[in-house]
Amino acid sequence: MKPKEKGQLARQRLLVSCCPARDVSCSSSSAVRGTIGDQLTKWNGVTTPKFHGLDNYATAMATGFLELVQNNLSLILAMVVIPTILGLLLAGLLFSYIAPRFGVRAANFFRAGFYLPQVMPVAIAGVVWGWILAPDGALNALLQAIGLACSPTTGWEDAGPRSSRSWHDDLVPGGFPLVIFFTALQRTDPALA
Repeated sequence: MKPKEKGQLARQRLLVSCCPARDVSCSSSSAVRGTIGDQLTKWNGVTTPKFHGLDNYATAMATGFLELVQNNLSLILAMVVIPTILGLLLAGLLFSYIAPRFGVRAANFFRAGFYLPQVMPVAIAGVVWGWILAPDGALNALLQAIGLACSPTTGWEDAGPRSSRSWHDDLVPGGFPLVIFFTALQRTDPALA
């Protein structure tokens, strides 16, 4: 291939590779413009929108807007940051500690255990954990079988102000990041470490 043809081919590849970026930037900028346009109007969803100016912003600031921002930041922390950090730590623990000492099967078992609540409906998970943690449930039966009997009258539900299921509920959001990070660690070239 001649140098001129190589240059044309390289330009064509660059143009084709930039098309998705252009499409994304155009679609997102039109969405942003539409959102700002909606914020400057008064519209109930049925009638014709009427230009309202910055009055919507003044109303939002007067009615506890900063509290709403604080609540959103709290949700971002609880639903994004903490599960990601938890998933990364658990993936590192499974990959660096559990897998070398107990085998990949054990690590995969724990990985599946952390990920299973992500794919099971919440109602079914609640019923299953209720069966496991009931005073006459599977966990108490297992503990009695190995000689660590728990009082059948108290069970696991009286462990504190929150249900004893809460430890698992707190770990559930980290299940998806755990699977992603663990898979990434398995696919990483050992020579890079």
